[in-house]
Amino acid sequence: MGPPPEPGAFAPPVGATLVDAISVINGEAPDRTLLLVHGAHRMLESFEAIQSALNVRDSFKATRKTLVFLAPGVKLPLELSNEVLSIDDPLPDRAAIEATLAREIDAAREAMPIAELSDIDRTASVDALVGLPPFAVEQSIARCLVTHAAIDPRDLWQRKGAALAQVPGLSLDTAVRTMDAIGGLSQ
Repeated sequence: MGPPPEPGAFAPPVGATLVDAISVINGEAPDRTLLLVHGAHRMLESFEAIQSALNVRDSFKATRKTLVFLAPGVKLPLELSNEVLSIDDPLPDRAAIEATLAREIDAAREAMPIAELSDIDRTASVDALVGLPPFAVEQSIARCLVTHAAIDPRDLWQRKGAALAQVPGLSLDTAVRTMDAIGGLSQ
């Protein structure tokens, strides 16, 4: 296996396309180089990029180079579907959100007085944050604490709605509905 390579950075030229970057890494970079492709979901729509990734599969394997596609969500092209290992980073569960909430409150208390959080508001806050990625959970809590010097579940719901609205086709429905509004129940 041998010793690891000396630390350092090897970068393709600024403005290089994915095809250029793969070509440079394949030809000039030392063995065991890692090429991180940020925003890969935008680049993998190009036939040239797909073909370039396929062309270096064997040479990257022989030289232990790795091509990493970073994307918030990607449907792999058929040509790459059997050539790529997908690793999913799941959203935080309720326990992780509760831990983040406690950690952020404790950190904020070092800088300013923070109101105590009731059990009901803690549960409502976690409800509001479920479904958000970890960074959005932290930022929502931090912004709420800075704005109110407390955790306000209504504010967290508004922040979640704003985050969801950034995704085309998603919105948060906040209408209150009861069983009385359902039609066709009387017989």
